Amino acid sequence: MLVLIGCILSFAILECFLRIYEPFEFRMKGDKIILPVNKKYIIKDNRLKKLDKTIIHTKNSLGFRGQEPPADFGDYLTIITVGGSTTECFFISDGKTWPDILGEKLKHNFKKMFINNAGITGHSTSGHIVLMENHVAKLKPTIVLFLIGRNEIGQGRKRGLQRNMAKMASYSEVFALSQNIYRYLRAKAIGVVWREVNLEESESIEISKEARERIKQEHKDNYLNIYEMKLRKLIRISKENGIIPVIITQPTLFGNEIDDVTNVDLSKIKWKNVNGALAWEVLELYNGVTKKVAANEGVFVIDLAHELEKSSRYFYDFDHYTNAGAQRISEIIYKRLCPFLKENFREYSSGNCE
Repeated sequence: MLVLIGCILSFAILECFLRIYEPFEFRMKGDKIILPVNKKYIIKDNRLKKLDKTIIHTKNSLGFRGQEPPADFGDYLTIITVGGSTTECFFISDGKTWPDILGEKLKHNFKKMFINNAGITGHSTSGHIVLMENHVAKLKPTIVLFLIGRNEIGQGRKRGLQRNMAKMASYSEVFALSQNIYRYLRAKAIGVVWREVNLEESESIEISKEARERIKQEHKDNYLNIYEMKLRKLIRISKENGIIPVIITQPTLFGNEIDDVTNVDLSKIKWKNVNGALAWEVLELYNGVTKKVAANEGVFVIDLAHELEKSSRYFYDFDHYTNAGAQRISEIIYKRLCPFLKENFREYSSGNCE
């Protein structure tokens, strides 16, 4: 009885403390997204050598990256980018992310152009759905660019415990803290870490044909249909709110190519228990679903996964971009997106796509 009373009192004290003071900045509380409004992050002595030594990352009054929205928002050709860490580009400085550079390029061709970056590190389509319903749909932007695929890998349905934790976290700061610690530990366990990869020091691994087929079949049986269902919902939310969805497939450094910087065979490098070739084949299953659903729904697709060169000059790890990578991605997306915008929004056009 004394132990039980002690636990209850400890829980109550911790709950009160966390309601008064939040020592951690979390963007999820239960199934709700908490956007960091008017926030500036200054990261000094950054250990990622391929990025700026001092990084400045700013959130505006919407909780997004980019300029403040104009008062006459509805009169603009407005674009919001949605995705995970490869969209938010947390460790790339203001003005150097691919949405920033893309916006500057488009402003030369379209009058009254506005773009903001609503990417949230770690989010999959489950989080994008919540973001769209609670935040982006209320803005009614003209277009939303979805860069998706990588964070969908291995994402199944929430189990009973996860659903109950999410519900409790909506009401309790202690449960919210526990949920976010669990998410952090799970992300760390599956290899989502912020560190630069040295390809020349990477191990090599061979995977048998039988093992490759078994792993791919597991994704086909357990995860691809769930991703398809969530992607269709994301498209439906967009269209119901008068927003045009544009989908971008997910690139990665993994693949059946030789890195042009280090001459390392990207198909053989080890990542967790698979090699680069299999990691790419699995991602391509999800990219395949992306393109299939987009074709069925009449949604414009930019196949960045195949257009971005697999080069370590563009990646500091297997998924995240260097400054040069962000620049290159903006060029590829601009090349495909600009003609699409010209065709559909001639009233905003002010120049030729070059």
